Formats: sequence, C-alpha cells, structure tokens
Amino acid sequence: MAHRKWTDERIAATLAPVVADLGRMPSRTELAERDLAALWSAMRRNGGTRLWAQRAGGLVAAAAADQAAAPADRAAAPAEERIRVRAYLLAIEGAPGGPDAHWLRAERELAA
Repeated sequence: MAHRKWTDERIAATLAPVVADLGRMPSRTELAERDLAALWSAMRRNGGTRLWAQRAGGLVAAAAADQAAAPADRAAAPAEERIRVRAYLLAIEGAPGGPDAHWLRAERELAA
C-alpha cells in the first residue's frame, strides 16, 4: 500500500472529526485507540501538538457549545461559530466553490 504524505490539510481533516467527537484535543492514547497513532506523529512533525491543539481550538469550542446546549437550543439556527468551523472543514476537504459557497453550504447542512 502506498503511503500518503501528511499535509496540513490532511492532518486537519483527520483531526477534526475526533475533536468534534471528544469535544477536546485527543491524547496520544486516544488517537492510538482509534487506529490514528500516525496522526500524532504527523502533528509532531508538522508544527507540534500544541500548534494543532490551538488550531483545533475552534472545533473544541464548537463541540463544547453543542454539549452544553439544551435540547431546545440545538433545534435553533446554528451558531455562527459552528458555521465558520464547518465552512473551514469544507474548504480543507476540497469542496468545490469559494469561501461564500462553503459558508452557504455549511449553513444549509447545520440547519438541516
């Protein structure tokens, strides 16, 4: 099997769902438990885990807001921060279109 290079975009796209699931930056052990031990090494080689924890801060904040929200609040329109995070993830995932298209798509996805 060919090895794919860990780019910043690939690291962010792989890290984002884990951060969203946990509501915080995962530990090395938690990544290993998810068969993502290579992600930890990639983060260390590409700026360090502290840098990636800072980059994931927006995702952590959005996940924490989701967990703290009451069920009625979850039915409300998505918060701007959640839209911003989803639009960012669409961009790094290579979704077609520019920033405006990503923002609109993120709004539609989160409102559904």
